[in-house]
Amino acid sequence: MINTCLKMALVGMVLMAVLATACPAPSTPSPTPPSPTPPGGSIGIGVDPSKEPGREDVNYITPSMVEIGNVYPGDFADFELTVHNGGKKPTTFTVTVRSADKTKAGYEKLPGEYLNWIRIDDTNPSVGSMESKKVLVTVTMPASVTAPGKRYEAWVVVKDMGQEGNVQIELACRVLIETGA
Repeated sequence: MINTCLKMALVGMVLMAVLATACPAPSTPSPTPPSPTPPGGSIGIGVDPSKEPGREDVNYITPSMVEIGNVYPGDFADFELTVHNGGKKPTTFTVTVRSADKTKAGYEKLPGEYLNWIRIDDTNPSVGSMESKKVLVTVTMPASVTAPGKRYEAWVVVKDMGQEGNVQIELACRVLIETGA
Protein backbone atom coordinates (compact mmCIF):
# COMPACT_ATOMS: atom_id res chain seq x y z
CA MET A 1 0.00 0.00 0.00
CA ILE A 2 2.80 2.46 0.95
CA ASN A 3 4.77 1.60 -2.20
CA THR A 4 1.68 2.26 -4.33
CA CYS A 5 1.13 5.66 -2.66
CA LEU A 6 4.78 6.61 -3.14
CA LYS A 7 4.67 5.59 -6.80
CA MET A 8 1.51 7.62 -7.39
CA ALA A 9 3.03 10.67 -5.66
CA LEU A 10 6.20 10.35 -7.75
CA VAL A 11 4.20 10.04 -10.99
CA GLY A 12 2.17 13.10 -9.96
CA MET A 13 5.34 15.17 -9.32
CA VAL A 14 6.86 14.13 -12.65
CA LEU A 15 3.60 15.01 -14.46
CA MET A 16 3.50 18.43 -12.76
CA ALA A 17 7.12 19.11 -13.75
CA VAL A 18 6.42 18.15 -17.39
CA LEU A 19 3.33 20.36 -17.52
CA ALA A 20 5.15 23.29 -15.90
CA THR A 21 7.91 23.23 -18.52
CA ALA A 22 5.56 22.58 -21.43
CA CYS A 23 3.05 25.27 -20.43
CA PRO A 24 4.87 28.24 -18.90
CA ALA A 25 2.73 30.76 -17.06
CA PRO A 26 1.76 33.72 -19.25
CA SER A 27 3.60 36.91 -18.49
CA THR A 28 1.57 39.93 -17.48
CA PRO A 29 2.48 43.15 -19.24
CA SER A 30 3.80 46.00 -17.14
CA PRO A 31 1.22 48.81 -16.81
CA THR A 32 3.90 51.46 -17.32
CA PRO A 33 7.26 51.20 -19.05
CA PRO A 34 10.19 50.94 -16.63
CA SER A 35 12.05 54.12 -15.80
CA PRO A 36 15.69 54.46 -16.87
CA THR A 37 18.01 52.80 -14.40
CA PRO A 38 21.70 53.15 -13.70
CA PRO A 39 23.94 50.88 -15.79
CA GLY A 40 24.03 47.24 -14.71
CA GLY A 41 26.65 46.01 -12.31
CA SER A 42 26.40 49.04 -10.07
CA ILE A 43 26.68 49.04 -6.30
CA GLY A 44 24.26 51.11 -4.28
CA ILE A 45 23.94 52.48 -0.78
CA GLY A 46 20.77 51.13 0.83
CA VAL A 47 19.42 49.55 -2.35
CA ASP A 48 20.82 48.29 -5.60
CA PRO A 49 19.49 50.87 -8.10
CA SER A 50 19.63 48.33 -10.92
CA LYS A 51 16.95 46.32 -9.05
CA GLU A 52 14.57 49.26 -8.56
CA PRO A 53 13.81 51.18 -11.76
CA GLY A 54 13.85 54.92 -11.28
CA ARG A 55 15.91 54.88 -8.06
CA GLU A 56 18.32 57.73 -8.64
CA ASP A 57 18.28 58.84 -4.99
CA VAL A 58 21.16 56.60 -3.91
CA ASN A 59 24.89 56.96 -4.35
CA TYR A 60 26.37 54.33 -6.65
CA ILE A 61 29.36 53.59 -8.83
CA THR A 62 29.60 51.63 -12.01
CA PRO A 63 31.14 49.36 -13.14
CA SER A 64 31.55 47.29 -10.01
CA MET A 65 34.22 45.09 -11.64
CA VAL A 66 36.69 45.53 -14.50
CA GLU A 67 38.75 42.71 -16.01
CA ILE A 68 41.98 43.60 -17.80
CA GLY A 69 43.69 40.66 -19.46
CA ASN A 70 46.90 39.85 -21.28
CA VAL A 71 48.88 42.74 -19.78
CA TYR A 72 52.61 42.80 -20.55
CA PRO A 73 55.36 45.05 -19.17
CA GLY A 74 54.88 48.57 -20.57
CA ASP A 75 51.17 48.01 -21.38
CA PHE A 76 48.34 50.18 -20.11
CA ALA A 77 44.55 50.15 -20.16
CA ASP A 78 42.01 52.65 -18.95
CA PHE A 79 38.32 52.73 -18.11
CA GLU A 80 35.77 55.24 -16.89
CA LEU A 81 34.31 54.88 -13.42
CA THR A 82 30.95 56.61 -13.01
CA VAL A 83 30.26 58.15 -9.60
CA HIS A 84 26.59 59.06 -8.97
CA ASN A 85 25.46 61.40 -6.18
CA GLY A 86 21.90 60.54 -5.18
CA GLY A 87 21.91 63.05 -2.34
CA LYS A 88 19.94 66.27 -2.05
CA LYS A 89 23.05 68.46 -2.10
CA PRO A 90 26.34 68.53 -4.03
CA THR A 91 29.10 66.50 -2.43
CA THR A 92 32.76 65.65 -2.84
CA PHE A 93 33.89 62.06 -3.08
CA THR A 94 37.35 60.57 -2.58
CA VAL A 95 38.57 57.99 -5.07
CA THR A 96 41.55 55.89 -3.98
CA VAL A 97 43.23 52.57 -4.74
CA ARG A 98 43.82 49.91 -2.11
CA SER A 99 44.43 46.21 -1.64
CA ALA A 100 41.40 43.98 -1.90
CA ASP A 101 39.82 42.82 1.37
CA LYS A 102 38.82 39.58 -0.31
CA THR A 103 39.84 38.42 -3.78
CA LYS A 104 37.92 36.65 -6.49
CA ALA A 105 38.73 32.93 -6.77
CA GLY A 106 41.97 32.44 -8.71
CA TYR A 107 43.29 35.96 -7.99
CA GLU A 108 45.72 37.28 -5.40
CA LYS A 109 45.97 40.74 -3.90
CA LEU A 110 47.96 43.15 -6.03
CA PRO A 111 51.15 43.58 -3.96
CA GLY A 112 51.36 46.92 -2.13
CA GLU A 113 54.39 48.01 -4.15
CA TYR A 114 52.31 47.54 -7.33
CA LEU A 115 49.27 49.59 -6.25
CA ASN A 116 50.83 52.56 -8.08
CA TRP A 117 50.01 50.70 -11.33
CA ILE A 118 46.51 52.16 -10.91
CA ARG A 119 46.11 55.92 -11.29
CA ILE A 120 42.99 58.04 -10.81
CA ASP A 121 42.69 61.26 -12.84
CA ASP A 122 40.40 63.01 -10.30
CA THR A 123 40.79 61.76 -6.73
CA ASN A 124 38.27 64.27 -5.30
CA PRO A 125 35.41 64.67 -7.79
CA SER A 126 32.65 67.10 -6.83
CA VAL A 127 29.28 65.82 -8.02
CA GLY A 128 26.05 67.82 -8.02
CA SER A 129 22.82 66.56 -6.52
CA MET A 130 21.27 63.74 -8.58
CA GLU A 131 24.17 63.94 -11.06
CA SER A 132 26.96 61.63 -12.19
CA LYS A 133 30.60 62.24 -13.03
CA LYS A 134 33.01 60.02 -14.93
CA VAL A 135 36.49 59.50 -13.49
CA LEU A 136 39.26 58.08 -15.68
CA VAL A 137 41.17 55.14 -14.16
CA THR A 138 44.41 54.03 -15.86
CA VAL A 139 46.19 50.74 -15.17
CA THR A 140 49.84 50.65 -16.30
CA MET A 141 52.23 47.75 -15.86
CA PRO A 142 55.74 49.25 -15.69
CA ALA A 143 58.20 48.05 -18.33
CA SER A 144 60.61 47.00 -15.58
CA VAL A 145 58.18 44.52 -13.94
CA THR A 146 58.03 40.88 -14.91
CA ALA A 147 55.14 38.89 -13.50
CA PRO A 148 54.19 36.36 -16.20
CA GLY A 149 50.88 34.57 -15.80
CA LYS A 150 49.86 36.36 -12.60
CA ARG A 151 46.27 37.22 -11.70
CA TYR A 152 45.95 40.23 -9.39
CA GLU A 153 43.04 42.09 -7.79
CA ALA A 154 42.93 45.62 -6.39
CA TRP A 155 40.02 47.90 -5.49
CA VAL A 156 39.24 51.43 -6.62
CA VAL A 157 37.33 52.77 -3.61
CA VAL A 158 34.86 55.68 -3.62
CA LYS A 159 33.69 57.38 -0.42
CA ASP A 160 31.21 60.23 0.09
CA MET A 161 33.07 62.83 2.16
CA GLY A 162 29.77 64.30 3.40
CA GLN A 163 28.91 61.21 5.47
CA GLU A 164 28.49 61.65 9.19
CA GLY A 165 28.12 59.24 12.09
CA ASN A 166 29.78 56.03 13.17
CA VAL A 167 29.05 54.06 10.00
CA GLN A 168 30.82 55.23 6.84
CA ILE A 169 29.94 53.55 3.54
CA GLU A 170 32.50 53.07 0.79
CA LEU A 171 31.90 51.63 -2.66
CA ALA A 172 34.50 49.54 -4.47
CA CYS A 173 35.17 48.64 -8.09
CA ARG A 174 37.12 45.38 -8.33
CA VAL A 175 40.01 45.68 -10.79
CA LEU A 176 41.15 42.26 -12.01
CA ILE A 177 44.49 42.23 -13.83
CA GLU A 178 45.84 39.19 -15.66
CA THR A 179 49.41 39.47 -16.89
CA GLY A 180 50.57 37.85 -20.13
CA ALA A 181 52.48 34.60 -20.01
